[in-house]
Amino acid sequence: MRKILFLFLILVVVFSSQIFAAEDTQQERTNAEEDEKTKELEAISAPKPVKEKIAIKYGTWLSSTFRQYKNTDNDNTVPDKLKNSLEQDLRFWMWMTYLKKYSVYLRFRETYIRRSTSTGYTGIKDDAEGPYLDMGYLATNLEFGDIAVNTKLGRQFLLLGRGISFSGVHDGIELILKPPKFYVKGLFAHSNPKDNNLDQSVPEYDKKEERLYLGLEATYTSFYPTIFYIYGFAQRDKQDDHPAGTAQRYQYNSEYLGLGVDKQAKRGFSYWAEFIKEWGRSFNDTTYVDPHRSKIDAWALDVGTRYIFTLPALPTFEAEYALASGDPDRTDVTDTKPGGNQFGRDNNFSYYGYFGTGYALAARLSNLEMLKLQVGLTPVKDAKFAKSVDIGAKFYFYRKNRAEGPIYDTQATESNNDVGKEVNLFLYWQPNDNFYLNIKYGVFYPGDAFPETTNSNTQYFSTRATLKF
Repeated sequence: MRKILFLFLILVVVFSSQIFAAEDTQQERTNAEEDEKTKELEAISAPKPVKEKIAIKYGTWLSSTFRQYKNTDNDNTVPDKLKNSLEQDLRFWMWMTYLKKYSVYLRFRETYIRRSTSTGYTGIKDDAEGPYLDMGYLATNLEFGDIAVNTKLGRQFLLLGRGISFSGVHDGIELILKPPKFYVKGLFAHSNPKDNNLDQSVPEYDKKEERLYLGLEATYTSFYPTIFYIYGFAQRDKQDDHPAGTAQRYQYNSEYLGLGVDKQAKRGFSYWAEFIKEWGRSFNDTTYVDPHRSKIDAWALDVGTRYIFTLPALPTFEAEYALASGDPDRTDVTDTKPGGNQFGRDNNFSYYGYFGTGYALAARLSNLEMLKLQVGLTPVKDAKFAKSVDIGAKFYFYRKNRAEGPIYDTQATESNNDVGKEVNLFLYWQPNDNFYLNIKYGVFYPGDAFPETTNSNTQYFSTRATLKF
């Protein structure tokens, strides 16, 4: 354990001296990292079946992440205001189970971020949070005849479909029924008090998300591992009508219908497809027109396939295509003022989950068409010096759905569909069960959707060392 801890500290120091400059401006990168961490922690710490009548398990998870960016504003003539950041993320978790039917799960978190900045930086510099309750819920696993009934009550990770429309850690209740050949899930939740408002034009948006979520999903499992599902989801914006006394109204209320098919395999073909229809009501940007509510009429599509070859080093190929509607008279895909819908229906697809794009562009799936091609290898598996080593590359091709509309990167102001291309490289090294290292590098090459003054290549680098015990 001492050798592992020493190696952990050495890696933190080494990767804190990389050569790229930085400006941490995109919330979507944070969302991507949080989604990755949440799924890792769910895999290692969620309650699992045990033989004992009463069981208590606990553990600690420590992650150190160094991030550097270059030209996040796509302009290499302007110095990057944020040079680098180093985050320490500590979690302690425990769960207790009784009779294999009842369990309690608790996870606490404390974080510290140090940012090195230059003149002109106006964001948060050094920041510490915690300790606070990251997750905590009561769970039951009961059976009534041939129907299993599972419930969770409290702060938990919730998900519908592939997690695009809705996913994340929230306060609520989840009920799952498992009759033969079906899997039915219902949920009701309130937004996490640690979340920022998705609309960052709302006054005091920081840690001010106030939404209610309601969802129902039915999955047909007769052809497992291929499953078919349908879900309905609604969210209601509960913030003040006129925050801080403003005349602008910001509420965004939406409903979603999702249809999908999914097959995941450890070897051979995996595939997935999900179509999402969104409707509801949003408020227009009163900067340009008189106040009124607009009908939301939006949609998104995500299809993909993966093939893992049964060969040495497990060569993997993956292809994914995604497309989401956009609105031609918006200037921002998340904000209301400035940036919201102006005339007619609001065709911008907005969502409350997560969809992964490249490391450097880190865009949302709004007014965006994306093709991803990925190749990977596992050259080392269960060796003396490493439990596993995974390497790979991702290639992205981006376009606007509506040339005149915005994407998440607000620098893409030209009425042109060509957003650009991106190359990502990654390495995952796990020497043993208690330690692993992620290294990521991405470079985005802007297309003609970016004006000449802001079309410099954007680079992203990160390394995350994680110790669990």
